[in-house]
Parts: sequence; C-alpha cells; structure tokens
Amino acid sequence: MRGPHLRRAAAAAAALTWALALAGCWDYTDIDRRGIVLGIGVEFAQGEEPLLDVTVDIANPSVIAGGGGGPLTGSAPSQGALVLTQRAGSVAEALHSLQARVDRRLALPFVQVVILHEEVARRALGTFLDFALRDADLRSSVCMMVTPESPRDLFHFQPTLGPESSVWLTLASENYTIASTFPRCLTMRLLHSELAERGVSVTPRVMWGPDNHPILDGAAVLASGGLVGWLDARETQGVLWWRRELVEAILTVPCAGDGQVVFTARQSGRHLALHEELGEPGVTLRLGVRAAVREVSEECPLSGKEAAVDDQVLSGLQKAVFDQAWGALEAARRLDADFLEIGLSLRRRYPRRFREIAQGRVYVPEVVHLPVSIEIDATIAEFGELN
Repeated sequence: MRGPHLRRAAAAAAALTWALALAGCWDYTDIDRRGIVLGIGVEFAQGEEPLLDVTVDIANPSVIAGGGGGPLTGSAPSQGALVLTQRAGSVAEALHSLQARVDRRLALPFVQVVILHEEVARRALGTFLDFALRDADLRSSVCMMVTPESPRDLFHFQPTLGPESSVWLTLASENYTIASTFPRCLTMRLLHSELAERGVSVTPRVMWGPDNHPILDGAAVLASGGLVGWLDARETQGVLWWRRELVEAILTVPCAGDGQVVFTARQSGRHLALHEELGEPGVTLRLGVRAAVREVSEECPLSGKEAAVDDQVLSGLQKAVFDQAWGALEAARRLDADFLEIGLSLRRRYPRRFREIAQGRVYVPEVVHLPVSIEIDATIAEFGELN
C-alpha cells in the first residue's frame, strides 16, 4: 500500500509541473482544461436526506508548480486547491453537475483519498462501493477513510507543511507502519475483496485533533452491511498485534519504585491455534515480541542493562502487550465482528473443523466469542535499536 499511494501523490504533482515546464505557461497546454481532483468527500445533506453533499478537492496547478497562471475559479490566491460541494441524489450525479461550476473538465486519475461520513458508511457503503468499483480511476489506488466529522470541513484544512489536504491525508496514512494507532488504508478493490472474503474490514478514522488539525486516530469497522462501529487507537494497536501487521510500538511499563521503562517493541511471530476442551473448540494466540529499552526514568532504580533482565519489567512488558491484544478481543466481541481474522486463520489451518463451526458460511463473526487464551513470549535488549 505504501508504494502505490506515494507514487500517485508524486505523479500528480510531477504531471502538473511537467506540463508547465513544456510550454512555459500552463495557459497553453491541456492542463488548463482539466481540473485535477485529488479528493472526494461524501456525506448526507443535512435536513434533506437521502440527498448527498459531495465535495471535491481540486488541485491548483499554478500553486503546485510554483508559478504560472492564476488560481482556479473561485479559490483564494493563497490556496493550493478549490473545494466545491454539490448536492445531488448520487455521487455520479454530483460529479456531473459540478462540471457546470468549473472551467475545466474534472479528471479523476489522480484522486488520492475518498472520505465517507459515518452515516454514509453505515447506511450506504454498498451503494458507494458499487459506484467506485465501476470507475477504473477510483477502484485501483484510491485510499478510503471514514470520519465522524464533515468531509467538506476536512478538505478545507490547509496544511502548514506539505501539500494540500487530500495528498496530506494520503501521505499521513503511509505512516501506519510506524504510528501503529490506525490501520493501513485500503483501495476500493482491496476493501471490496476483504469484505467478500472475510466479511469485515478496518480502515483509518479521520478526526479533528488538537489545534483544529485533522489526525488519523483509530479505525472504522466495516462489514458487508456498512459501518458497525469504531476502534480507538489502543484497540487498533491490539488488532494489529492479532493480524501480524504491527511493525513497531512504544510501550511503557512500571519498574521498581515509582519509575518506568519505555520500550520500542516489534512483533517477532504470531501463531493462532485451535484447541478442544471437553469437546468445545477454543483459540490460543501466541505472540512473539522483541523489545529494546528506549528510556529509563530517574525514579527507576535500574540501569538499562538491569531493566533488560529484570523479571518484573519483563512481566510488565508481557502484560502491556496482553492488555492491548485482549482489548482488541473485547472490542470484537462488543461489535460482534471478526476483524481479528480468527475465522480466516481457522479456515486456512483447520478447514474441516471450520466447516463444522461455520455450517456452510464464509464469514462467522461468532468465532470471536469462542474461549480465547493469549500467550506472550517477550525478549528484551538493552539498547533501543531493533534493526
């Protein structure tokens, strides 16, 4: 996921810059006839449901290229984009109607992100996916996010550092491998595939954070029927432990006295097994964790070397990972959704037993209610590098 999004973001800017460089002025190239759409937001029209408010984030090539002609129609000179909202009965109708409001043909090949409001994701996810999958420009590389906020307001955000809001959100989503507090962002095709194969999927949640700044925090849980609920950042990190998608996490554990030890932790293995107790199936999750000391507080009487071999610190590290994994399990049971991929793992490893449990179904969310045992095997290094 990291490569395609990054390449498309760079290609969008490069294509505009290249066109300007060829002619010296974008008024004399085809670029002045195209409105490069970088983001699409969809929400229900307040007070006029089921009408939709569809917002588009259109790039200003003169700002992206650092010179050339003036801004797009309706945008402020200092802005890098034009944000327009159209009310209509469908996304396709809205995009068609928007053509009459700009002096360029809307072009979708460089769309970076689609943001769905939670009510659209809850009640009309299937309809939107059907539209997106029929469009070659949208189905293959566009990142989808869900928000409890207004997508229109999010697109009006102007980043201080970096490109305009759509590209900024897409590039921020690439940090999932480091941040570990939100899941990777899926394309429409992959999202549809996950829903068909697994019955459930998770995608980043966009929210307003401190200082009126949007952030990616936690996840939206999607099932074939639509949005079923939210995960906070801690629950999301637990999900990544389960799914073997966590690259790196920062964990803080107590040590003797009132001190604490801060670790960088990485997943070194995962084994999900089915067991039988008194004829009833159960699940055992074994997580391997490698951790390295990053910081030891002054209140802790241990050195970094001592902390790396201290039994109490080791137990604290195991408990920290266990709590995150167990919190994700509790969230799955609360939402009755198997985004932990227990069913998928059982289907691949124990196909005969899974068929007995599933009784002909592909997606069996109730597997999250089976008895579960979580075991953590952790090792600690003295220094903070795990490479």
